[in-house]
Amino acid sequence: MNVTNTQEVLNLIDTALRNNNPQQIGEALATLSKLEPDRWITLLHINNIIPDADQRNTELAEILPILLEGLAYAMAEPGFPLDGFTNLLYPLLTLNISFSSISKSLNSLNVWEKPVINLIARIVGFLEDQTDIALDRSSKITGKNGYHDTRFLLSDEIDTVFNGPMTNVVAGYEEHCENLQLILAYSIYRYRTDYWGEIKINRTPYEDIEFSKLVTLASIWRRYKDLWAKTKYFGWRAIKIKGMENEILFIPKDEEEQIRFEIGGIRAQFIFAEISSFSLSAGLDQSFSDNYDILSKLANNINLPKVGKPWKIELDSQIFKKVTSNLWDKFYWETIFQIAYFQKIIDLVQVGSRKKHI
Repeated sequence: MNVTNTQEVLNLIDTALRNNNPQQIGEALATLSKLEPDRWITLLHINNIIPDADQRNTELAEILPILLEGLAYAMAEPGFPLDGFTNLLYPLLTLNISFSSISKSLNSLNVWEKPVINLIARIVGFLEDQTDIALDRSSKITGKNGYHDTRFLLSDEIDTVFNGPMTNVVAGYEEHCENLQLILAYSIYRYRTDYWGEIKINRTPYEDIEFSKLVTLASIWRRYKDLWAKTKYFGWRAIKIKGMENEILFIPKDEEEQIRFEIGGIRAQFIFAEISSFSLSAGLDQSFSDNYDILSKLANNINLPKVGKPWKIELDSQIFKKVTSNLWDKFYWETIFQIAYFQKIIDLVQVGSRKKHI
C-alpha cells in the first residue's frame, strides 16, 4: 500500500469495514501500524472505527467477523506487530463481557418503578443526607480543633465495600454525585416518555438491598468505564499472570509516567482544597455577573483554535486578573492561571532513578 498519510489510511480502514473488504482492512492495518507504531490502536478507537466496549453486543457483533478476517490478513503482512491481534481485541472483548453482565444485573433490579423520577428523588435525598452528615462531622472536628483541618476531607480513613482501598470524604461525595449522574442518564435513556410524574413519598434508601445494589453497580460500571478509557486513550494492555489464570490484569504502557500522573492529581487536589478553604474564610462574595462588561472584553480577547489544532490559551492576563480579583475563589483562579501558563504540577513529580524522588 502506497498511502503514507495517517488519516487517509484510517479512512481506508473505515471504508473497507463498511464494504466488507477484509484484505484491504489487513493491508491498511499493517500500513497504519508502521506509520504510527506507538498509537495505531488508539487512533482506531478515537476515530470511531472500532466500537466502544460498552456498546450493545449487536453493534460489536456486526463488525467483529470482518475485523477478525482483516487482522488475519494484517498478521500475514511483514512488520505487523505480533501482539497486534491481542492488544486490539483482548481488552475490547473482555470489557464488553463485563459491561454486558453489569447491564443485565441493572435491568433485573427491583428499583425501576414508574415514574422513574421517584428513584431519582431517592438518590438525591440520599446524597443530600450524606452531605449533611459530612458537614456536621466537619463542623464538630473544626470546633474541637479550633481550625479547619483539610485532612478530614482528604485523608483515606473511610472503609469501602468488599474490603477495597479506603477512601475519603471528598472522594466519597464525588462518587455519589457521579453515580447519580450515571443513573439519571440511564433512566432517561431507558424510560424516555415514562420518566416524569408525581413524586410520591419515598421510602428511605438506607437498609434497602436493591438500592444498595443500584449504587454499587453504578460504581462498578464507572470503574470499568475508566479502565476502558485508559485502554482506549492511553494504550493500557490486558495481560494474563502466571498462577492467576482466571484473572485479567490491565497495565499502563509506561508505569512511571502513570505514577507521575496519579501523584500529580493527588497533589493538585490537596492544593486546591487548601486554596478553597482559605478563600472561603476571606468572606468575599461577588459573581461574574458583577463584572459583565470587563468579562465581555476578556471573552472577545480569546481566539479559539482551528479544528485539530492545540489551544495556546492566549488571553489578556491583566483583564483576567481584574475579573477574578474580587471573586471569593480568586485564589483558585489565580492558581489555574499560573498552572496553565507557567507550569504543570505533574511535571514536578519525579520517579525512579532521577535526582528527585516522589
